[in-house]
Amino acid sequence: MGGLGLLAVGLSNLFVAPGCEGLTGPECKLVEDATREVGRTQALGGGALTALGASLFALFRPRPPPAGPEDA
Repeated sequence: MGGLGLLAVGLSNLFVAPGCEGLTGPECKLVEDATREVGRTQALGGGALTALGASLFALFRPRPPPAGPEDA
């Protein structure tokens, strides 16, 4: 669940521009660049955590017992 949350926040930071009210042009550019880079890192980390969680679920899920000859 945490991986999905981190992935969502990262994608939000990648594609949604932060507000630049009260900032000068260079300050706004700096905030946009920093937010985009942090979002990229968050998206990669969230995707990796989600993939790890899915693989652990697939590895440790309960399996049905193997079919064998039935006792009569």
